[in-house]
Amino acid sequence: MADLYQRWAEQSNVVFHYVSGSPWQLYPSLSDFVLRAGFPPGIFHLRQFRLKDESAVEFLENRTLEFKLDVIQNLVGALS
Repeated sequence: MADLYQRWAEQSNVVFHYVSGSPWQLYPSLSDFVLRAGFPPGIFHLRQFRLKDESAVEFLENRTLEFKLDVIQNLVGALS
């Protein structure tokens, strides 16, 4: 996939969006992995996670699919 994404990046003016159910605290590791694996740079959409608010409950309830679908729907809606 990294090769395909790199070709797309070279052939056109695209912006990559990486959507993950991981908490934002893992951004440095995820960003490093993406670059080391040869993927083009992009924007990361990660979940909120704080022990002191509702985001911890939502994270622990594993609402990952809901989070990803919301992000993707918002991205597609922004293109319309």
